[in-house]
Amino acid sequence: MNTQPAEAKTKDDSLDVQSLFFTIQGEGPFAGYRAIFVRLAGCNLQCINCDTDYTTNRFNVRPQLIVNEINRMTAEDIGCSNSDMLVVITGGEPFRQAALKPLVSMLLMDGFVVQLETNGTSYQALPYEHENLHVVCSPKTEKIHKTMTPHIGYYKFVGDHTNLSELDGLPTTQLGDPNTPAILHRPPADAIVYLSPVDHGMINDSGYAQEAVVESCLKHGHILCLQIHKIIGVQ
Repeated sequence: MNTQPAEAKTKDDSLDVQSLFFTIQGEGPFAGYRAIFVRLAGCNLQCINCDTDYTTNRFNVRPQLIVNEINRMTAEDIGCSNSDMLVVITGGEPFRQAALKPLVSMLLMDGFVVQLETNGTSYQALPYEHENLHVVCSPKTEKIHKTMTPHIGYYKFVGDHTNLSELDGLPTTQLGDPNTPAILHRPPADAIVYLSPVDHGMINDSGYAQEAVVESCLKHGHILCLQIHKIIGVQ
């Protein structure tokens, strides 16, 4: 049960950050790639079964200092060029924070490939036309922000054997929450869609979820996503 409360949008020029770390991206279009994660603190929603800690040990910092640290990690700790490093901005909900734009802009200016993860309910004017910015949306509500839709490159859903629609094979509720008021937002017909099984933490239930998701991917053409980071035991 997720007890992390929903939080309002910020207005200041600094960012609430939960963690910054080097790992393997486990999901979506860059699954398997090494990446530096910037997990921003706080979310505007409170999804009942969210398995991510996005509130503890949070700290507040200006975007430039985050970019400086990522540049240092890339050059000194990892030893590669910026163009070879994926930076994943996730949360929580990144679009909750007003200082997201300068963070994204500076990272792109420094040559990084940026994956931005969002629930799609908010919008900011970002350099979406940049070839190195990739927006991944995981819908958690009936509708997403209409101005956000044209800028989403990929959709990511999590489902199990109890909540996949027979019509399109996608979950009808967010993370199996029976109290979701209406069916989740549906992506455009030509969208690239990733589908992951819910990790229930119990072998039997998780097995049923995986079986149902695999069947959905075979039938509807979604891309199976198995959360590599959990399989290999990294953050």
